[in-house]
This record gives sequence, C-alpha cells and structure tokens, in this order.
Amino acid sequence: MSIAITAEDREQFHRLGDINRDGVIDDKDLDLFKAAYESRKYVSEADFNEDGKVDYKDAYVISRHYGLKIEVWKAAITGLPTTIVLPAPALPTVEVPTPPEVIPPQVISVPTPPIIAPPPIAVPPAPTIPAGWLIAGVVGVVLLIGGIAYLIYIGGSTSG
Repeated sequence: MSIAITAEDREQFHRLGDINRDGVIDDKDLDLFKAAYESRKYVSEADFNEDGKVDYKDAYVISRHYGLKIEVWKAAITGLPTTIVLPAPALPTVEVPTPPEVIPPQVISVPTPPIIAPPPIAVPPAPTIPAGWLIAGVVGVVLLIGGIAYLIYIGGSTSG
C-alpha cells in the first residue's frame, strides 16, 4: 500500500511541528524550535498556529505531535490503517528438527504465604495521682492563696 503525500500535505504536517519539513517531528525540529523560541525574534517556520509570535502555544503543538511521521498522519486522516506494514525480506529456509518427545505443560500450585501481622503495640496505662496527694495539693494551694490575701489585707490596714 502506497500513500501519496502532496505538497499541501507537507504544508499541513509542517503546522504540526515539522520545521525542517523532513516528514518526521523529531529532535531536529525541537532543536530548531528551541533556537527560534530563545532568540525572541519572529521565525515564521516555528509559528505553527500562525498567530504572529513563537510562544508556548507553538511549543505545545510541537510537543503534542513529537514522534509523528507524515505517512502515519496521512493514513490516519484519510481513514487508512495507521499501521504501515512493509513486506518482509525473504529469509533463507532452515530445517528445524522436531523434538523427540513433547512434554505436556504442568500446573504447579504454589502455596500462598501466610499473612504475618505485626505484634500489637502495647500502650502503657495513663499515670494516676493518688487521692491523698491530690487532696494535699488542693489544700496547699488554698492555704497559699489565703495567706497571700491575708498579708495583702493586713498589710493594707496597718499602714493607714
């Protein structure tokens, strides 16, 4: 099967990213595009969407079609099979001896290894305060606050 590629096809394929118009969007085209993009000058060959500037939109076009060949593209747009099969070269005939006996395939069952769960995490109990200590602490705080209040009160009444 032969696919006819016209000049119009090459122009349309160029707008997909084929800067050097060799029929493949490859590293050569990426290098040319990079040079045009970094020069910050307008290069019409790198302006794929023809908007008057070489920018990220053109970079998207070439990156989207990287690796595409014109024959595959043409086959795809015309509805032909996209896989192009070339005729295989003639190979020399080699006599292959048949094996003396064929061993039937066997199914070997492999036991599933057991699932080993990690040991549970031991959580220590929360510390507890003995009731006697708690009562002594509360009484001590009350006495301390009462003593400070008494000193402030007495201190204030004797100075006057």
